Amino acid sequence: MPSGSIDSSHPTLSSLSVLDRAKADQVVALCELCENHDGVAPLNEQALLTLNDGKIHDGIAHVVAEIDGQIVAYALLDSAIPDPQLGALSVAQFMVHPQHRRRGIAWQMAGSLGFDVRPEADADQAERHRAGLLISAWSFGNLPSARTWAEKYGAAPVRQLLIMRRPAAEVPAPRFDAGFTVRPFVEADMAQMLEVNALAFAHHPEQGQMSADDVRARMSEDWFDPEGFLVLEHQERVIGFHWTKQHSAQRGEVYVIGIHPEWSGRGLGRHLLNAGMQHLAQRGVDEIILYVEGDLEHVVRLYRTSGFEIINTDVLYRTTNRT
Repeated sequence: MPSGSIDSSHPTLSSLSVLDRAKADQVVALCELCENHDGVAPLNEQALLTLNDGKIHDGIAHVVAEIDGQIVAYALLDSAIPDPQLGALSVAQFMVHPQHRRRGIAWQMAGSLGFDVRPEADADQAERHRAGLLISAWSFGNLPSARTWAEKYGAAPVRQLLIMRRPAAEVPAPRFDAGFTVRPFVEADMAQMLEVNALAFAHHPEQGQMSADDVRARMSEDWFDPEGFLVLEHQERVIGFHWTKQHSAQRGEVYVIGIHPEWSGRGLGRHLLNAGMQHLAQRGVDEIILYVEGDLEHVVRLYRTSGFEIINTDVLYRTTNRT
């Protein structure tokens, strides 16, 4: 549609198990448009990987809203995210073209997936929620519109993901005792690295489930730097890893860092953090960011004392059961 025009037509909704290449390209373009408009991406990395790979995934549904063949809104629903209280969560990510917002399209998409928490929801829908069929939705950057939506529909924040940043200059040199080695990851490390990841992120519903296929998918991305995927080894056993990511010439990221719980509390995490940041600094970036769960106070404290400051917050909202 021409820039600046608003089409008042009602969108056609389609629920799909997989997106073809043409639709995936449209969704990526819409994501970029929304990011430019809002200053924050509406979909996370995992969503983009999933919608782009052309595969059917258990528990994944895509919803597209189209007007005259043009996608004006998109939702991805993952119904297989483990949750300690509910067993599994249905977690959604929504985005709507800025010119088509405030028209209820996001809730039309949610309704097409079997969820509706509006006051006028019918008895069957309310019964589904009483049975525990709740939906959660990410608000990346926790924009004012998301806070308004949450208040209107009674959704409560249940999880916060902090985005932190520090300058890349003056990274302390990592220091490890004899017997510890930091080196680049190799394929033979996969099983041990995944074991460390699962144990270190047992509390994390997404990261803790990372598989070998997930690792290889990210290693095939353009940003992957083999020298920036570090493992910490002791007596030929991987006990930690720090995977870095370079977004641009200016920005790097502490992408994932984990220490085997048996080795936690010994200062190894801080030195492994410094090793990865030193690598990014040597690549010439100006700043380093990371994402961390807001309720992990000891980890947030580690990052604060390593020079990081909070610059933004992603919030996961969850609808509440109706009585």
